[in-house]
Formats: sequence, structure tokens, C-alpha cells
Amino acid sequence: RHVERLEDESPTALLQAGRCEIDVDPMRVSGPICVVSADFDLIQGRASGIDLNVARHYGADYFVLRGAGHFAALERGWERGADVLSRWLDRNFPAAA
Repeated sequence: RHVERLEDESPTALLQAGRCEIDVDPMRVSGPICVVSADFDLIQGRASGIDLNVARHYGADYFVLRGAGHFAALERGWERGADVLSRWLDRNFPAAA
């Protein structure tokens, strides 16, 4: 039911992302960064190496959701990704006492 609501991706954006051509100055990015990759995301996931390169470029924490695809948040087992993000947020942004 979610696929029916999607729009076409911008071919330019996909091409730029696939070639890592998006120019962002890492010195202008502040705060901790989390990159979550997926085993079966063939466009930007673990197999392509794009997510790992982004994580390395920004010194980000990097996690891989084994067995997940591009729509990990909408797939069975979405709780694993939510758990990764929840633990990362708790570690990097602890609640004020």
C-alpha cells in the first residue's frame, strides 16, 4: 500500500548520490551523525558502498541492518532499525537528569 503513494525519484538526485557527487563541506556539519545501511538496498545500501563512504567522510557511526532493503522502516523486522536508532539516540543525546 505504501508503494502506490510514492513518487518518481529525481534522476539527477539518484545519479549524484550514486556517484557521490553531492558537495557538502564536512566542516559545516555539526553534531553526531548516524548512518544506517541495509543489506538489500541495492541503490544506496551496503552492497553499493555509498553509505559506508558517507559514514567515513563524516566520521559517523555506521550500522548495517542485515536482511533489510531500501524500505527498511516499512518492512517486516522494522523494529530492528528502530532499536538501532533508539540506542544511538540514547547514547548520543542522553535525557537530562
